[in-house]
Amino acid sequence: MKRCLLIFFFAFISTVAFSQDINADSSYVSFEVSNLGINTVDGTITGMNGEVNFNESNLQASRFDVCIDPATIKTGIKARDSHLRTDAYLGAEAFPKICFTSSSVSKLDKGYIAKGKLKIRDVEQEIEIHFSYESNWFVGQIVLDRFEYGVGGKGGFQVGREIEVRIYCFVN
Repeated sequence: MKRCLLIFFFAFISTVAFSQDINADSSYVSFEVSNLGINTVDGTITGMNGEVNFNESNLQASRFDVCIDPATIKTGIKARDSHLRTDAYLGAEAFPKICFTSSSVSKLDKGYIAKGKLKIRDVEQEIEIHFSYESNWFVGQIVLDRFEYGVGGKGGFQVGREIEVRIYCFVN
């Protein structure tokens, strides 16, 4: 009986996804967006925290519940960074977190896909993030429509509608 329980315990442990700690000092989100149709503005957002449970051999048990801090946005121009933190864009004071919570994780021919909800400001949308995992690094990418999240209004040509986003999450 003890032997059966021991076998069951180790079999169970090997299929559970274990929580991995996010290394906030190394993890960040980078983005690119068109500016005036001729330039590209790029930047980063840091302050990543949350929970990562990933098991390559049991993706059904895998889960991401990760947030970043919009107040940490950096584009290389302090005045622009301050403007992007205002209610006209990210509303960092009223909405201090941008969060993704996965509902499923699947294997692709190359890499993985996490499906779930992304919440920016007070808007939550279903998205899919394609990502790779190697040497404790999750590297993902997605293109977001800023209009869907009410970021920067719904008009003008000054800021492009689509934002290319890359996620770099290092876990210990």
